[in-house]
Amino acid sequence: MNILIVDDDFVSRTKMRTIIQSLGTCIDEEIAQNALENFEKALDEGRPFDLVTLDIHMPVMDGTEMLYRIREAEKKRNIPKASRAKVIMVTSQSDKDSLITCLQAGCDGFVVKPFTRETLFKKFETVGLKTDDSNNVSEDIKSKPQPGKRKNLIEEVSKALKGDTVNLPSLPDINTRLKEMVQKQINTAEITDLLKKDMLIASSLISLSNSPLFRGVGKNKTLEEAIGRLGIDQTFKHVEMLCQRALYSDVSKKYSAYVENLWKHAQACAYAAQFVADHLRVTLLEDPFTLGLVHDIGRLILLQIIGKLEEVGPTGDDVDENVLYTTLDSHHGEFGAALLSKWGFSETFANVAKFHDCPDKAERMSPELALISFVNVLVNNPKKTTEELTVHPLVVTFCGTFGINTGSLADIRGIVEKVLKEKVF
Repeated sequence: MNILIVDDDFVSRTKMRTIIQSLGTCIDEEIAQNALENFEKALDEGRPFDLVTLDIHMPVMDGTEMLYRIREAEKKRNIPKASRAKVIMVTSQSDKDSLITCLQAGCDGFVVKPFTRETLFKKFETVGLKTDDSNNVSEDIKSKPQPGKRKNLIEEVSKALKGDTVNLPSLPDINTRLKEMVQKQINTAEITDLLKKDMLIASSLISLSNSPLFRGVGKNKTLEEAIGRLGIDQTFKHVEMLCQRALYSDVSKKYSAYVENLWKHAQACAYAAQFVADHLRVTLLEDPFTLGLVHDIGRLILLQIIGKLEEVGPTGDDVDENVLYTTLDSHHGEFGAALLSKWGFSETFANVAKFHDCPDKAERMSPELALISFVNVLVNNPKKTTEELTVHPLVVTFCGTFGINTGSLADIRGIVEKVLKEKVF
């Protein structure tokens, strides 16, 4: 089965791909126009898509318009109705008018976020698509725990950490040493000597210093020149990002799409946190860039641990997708906090990692926690209007903490959007 997934929200898009990739070849797109071009190209090359999952609310070209164009492309090529792609619309809200419009435009069904494997596969079957064999067994059998499927995943992870099956990773040594040197205000010459020991980091810093963002009159050729142009603060941030990026490579390939999007999210939150803090001219106890970069580190660590459990487990590739996402959503905070504490980060970092999705559960609402909770919402909801964001509980908390009104919130959002557009993630 050829499958096209269209959704501008990376979490939803990645979750959809992870759940349904066992059904066939999946292509996912965040931009509707690109997805439509892929769809028409597949038709012309004789390898049409059998299934399209299409988010209703997307910028520029929304799902309803893309659905209409899909059906027009099929009609233009005289494809009979029985042979046309099954199109399932995905929505996060019950928008009656949009649903009626989509039905009139020729969609085959709807699913509502947050979706699960069961709801998706049940919908696919109702429109005539075959799923895997496990969905053809009786409801009594499906309701019972199946052998080879880990249903209490967090318990297994905890046991593995207490034993010797897996261990929490260590922060790259060069990152640890540089962090200590910067805190102690060690001179630039010693920092340069440290960074020279890693050719990848050294060459990357030289390249960054010669980029349009930092480029001066002449071209830097040495690490000393590069650090002199960048400054210690920017040098530290870049090294930290390179070291964090390396951690994202040690994850099972089956989760590579999710991890790549997780890394993009971490970068976006880091830059957003830095620019919001600068705009508000607030002094924080900890660096906002670093806070944004590591706030979701628990998700990455859990994926690494789960991947290792799959490698050593008796059934191999056996983690149920629904259990996986439930585990990530429910427990990434506590694991992220534990890891950051192990790495020597302050209690502020641990609290941000643990409570950024639920700051009301923290003993104290720190400015750092309010900031990261806010940028996390901002980055995850690019389609929402400022008016919609003003009623979000975490945005309300942020505005209360920093004394922000609706007008200032709109300005901050505009600054963040501009910054993120300039960055290549």
